[in-house]
Amino acid sequence: MTVQRHPPRRRIGTWMASPTGVLLATALLASRLCASSNRNFFVNDNALEDDRWCTAPGNDSHSGLSSNTPKATLQGIVTNYHPVPGDTIFIDAGTYKLYADAELPDTGPGNPGGAWLDVYGVPGKTFLDRQAPDGDSVGLRIRQDCTRIEGLGFRGAKTGLRIEPDTCRNAEIARCRFTANSGYAIHVPNDTGTGVSHYLIRNNLVFGNGEGLHLQADTATGSGWFTVENNTVVTEGRTAIALGGAEAASTLRNNILQ
Repeated sequence: MTVQRHPPRRRIGTWMASPTGVLLATALLASRLCASSNRNFFVNDNALEDDRWCTAPGNDSHSGLSSNTPKATLQGIVTNYHPVPGDTIFIDAGTYKLYADAELPDTGPGNPGGAWLDVYGVPGKTFLDRQAPDGDSVGLRIRQDCTRIEGLGFRGAKTGLRIEPDTCRNAEIARCRFTANSGYAIHVPNDTGTGVSHYLIRNNLVFGNGEGLHLQADTATGSGWFTVENNTVVTEGRTAIALGGAEAASTLRNNILQ
């Protein structure tokens, strides 16, 4: 394991796979309370195999408001309904070919309502395939504050998932799979370091990418409080986790690095 230090306000480290393959640490991730809505949206491919929620194939002419009228694309939901914290998007099993970057746009900051925008897939069965690993493509770009992504797979992009910290100050990425992305699996760029942001990255499987997790590790400023725990990151000698963010504010715990 190698650790680099950058003055003056924070600690930055780069973690490679160790012989034991395990990093242990302790910390607490604070959560921010967010705005509230209460809508459910459904997305499905053109088949019902391995589906968990939908009872009909997806079609963007459908409303996307029930399990038997799912849309065919995440973009169909975003364009028509502009999801906000409190909404839930269910993306059922299938491979969704993307011809442009998928994005959850900024609809405003979170507030003390306590709700999050939840996007769920079927772990190991729902994949967003960007089909453009050689460009500057992104599988999913998150601009919306208080967003939780769980159970999705990301492949075929330059960057699998990117969180934009200027507007998304709170995010959770859990039980996702990242593979066949030519650059980072997850990237959180640096910001000015003003305020506090909270990012929880847990229980993800990362393998076969150009790099692993790159979390505000480019410069000496960053507002992120990161908790990175219980992830398996296989990079075969390349950087598994590059972690920056706010000074002495982040945690690596129970990650397996190979």
